Amino acid sequence: MPNLRTNVQLNYQGRVLNKAYNRTYSESNVIKKTLPTGDTMLPILKFDETAFGENTLKEAKALTFCNEGSASIELSMSIAQWTPGTPDANASSVPKIVTILHPGESLPLPHGRFINYGTGVTSACRGDGGALDNTLASSLNSGNLYLDSGANSTDGAGTDITGSATATRIYTDADYFEIGDIVRVTNEIMEVTAKDGSASMTVIRGLFGTTAASDHADGDDILFPFFNEYHEFDKALKGSSQLAITDGLGRWKSSNFFGKARTAGVATDGVAGLVPGSVAFTFYDKAYQEVQFANFIQGGDTSSLSASTAYAFDITVGDSAATTVSFTTGTNVNFSGSGSVVSKIDEALKTASLTSGNALEGWRATCSLVGGRLRFTDETNMHAHDGTNGSKILLASGSSGTDLFSDSAGIFPAAAALLNAHKPILPLDEITDDNTGLTKTNDSAFMIDDGYGNLIYPAGSGTVVGKVHYVTGAVSFTIPGKKFAEFAINGNYDSAFSGRVISSSNAGNHIEIVYGRSINPKVNATIGIYAFR
Repeated sequence: MPNLRTNVQLNYQGRVLNKAYNRTYSESNVIKKTLPTGDTMLPILKFDETAFGENTLKEAKALTFCNEGSASIELSMSIAQWTPGTPDANASSVPKIVTILHPGESLPLPHGRFINYGTGVTSACRGDGGALDNTLASSLNSGNLYLDSGANSTDGAGTDITGSATATRIYTDADYFEIGDIVRVTNEIMEVTAKDGSASMTVIRGLFGTTAASDHADGDDILFPFFNEYHEFDKALKGSSQLAITDGLGRWKSSNFFGKARTAGVATDGVAGLVPGSVAFTFYDKAYQEVQFANFIQGGDTSSLSASTAYAFDITVGDSAATTVSFTTGTNVNFSGSGSVVSKIDEALKTASLTSGNALEGWRATCSLVGGRLRFTDETNMHAHDGTNGSKILLASGSSGTDLFSDSAGIFPAAAALLNAHKPILPLDEITDDNTGLTKTNDSAFMIDDGYGNLIYPAGSGTVVGKVHYVTGAVSFTIPGKKFAEFAINGNYDSAFSGRVISSSNAGNHIEIVYGRSINPKVNATIGIYAFR
């Protein structure tokens, strides 16, 4: 699609302020009108996502009004009236924003989303609607990776979903759903391919490793599942139970926003959706345990272990049992270099994780020097182990072989002197500035959306790692450094600016009609409107 670049430049006191932003657009419209004298405001531009007509657009990604004549212009934009609520509610009244453009002046708007939001100071992007605040996705619905949509499969006759055909209808309140949704009925996963009015929808059945049932009970709940859609619906990607986590490539994909932001019956066409710019994810850090020596270690320092000798230690990683890992030193018993102690230990850990039948199979830990200490790190980014599932590292004396953690094993300390293991935590929302001592947001910890559907990680880097859909809440991203990662989610919904752009019916979240007239009682005015969508 073509690219649009908008620039604003201010020259003052010998200084230049230049601000610019880029948009891609699929359609451009240039409208020039002569505005007559008199008191009547004439419609010059209309926005309506459901209709077509002269000087009618669906919405605007960028919009600029220019006074290109010799007389001043009165410009008026009709917008919808909203009041805070749970969810926010709109009214039939259509107030207007009115301004003046003198000859040579212009009014650039980055988009057409404008509303009137009552008289208070409540945010129209959050309002009294829904909000998620560092909510752990895996903890929603007591760990079940679905939420009830609120709709049921029923036509009142017990034949709501029949047969096991590739495609069939569900008789339901279709206002809850969007084409492309992945839904769950009991233990069957389906994809919505069409909406047949508001009373039924067509689905593809038996997806993501499920089987199309011969029939479902009339009135079964239709659920919004949020398993990782790169895999089957009941796949435990890591550990003993299923979690909402990325996979071994750092990928996540779901067709809804964890069952949230999909309230039916709100003003924005039955689906609340997400507020653009409100999405943020943060990820657990890694479990690790460190070995501290009498002095901080540099890579070239010696371990004082014996060359060509077998050593062993016990380690527990995640859900694994305590397992003995053995390694044999080479001629290099330093902590770095070819064939070093660190590389030998790391190689042994990798081999154990890849060996069929080994208690560490599938549980990869690494060994490295960090800050003068020897660190053993779990590769996952799951929550702290709770006795059932999660991430942990625990070192102990070897149950067989020559024990690494004994007073006689080079400079290695005894097991009792090992530092306490670090349990995974979520990064802080705010950190303290080293120079000023003031708090600031911990930007580098978050993946955020940019208001245009792109997910950026880390915030401020400009690196696009995925997408979010503001209407459906669908999320997909890939962060290779976040393998098997659990995450906390943030986002606003059920507000006036949630979801899709609505510009018709006097109840939307976008400018509806633009009016204009010449202010001068004797001279007509000329306006140029440059709209991009």
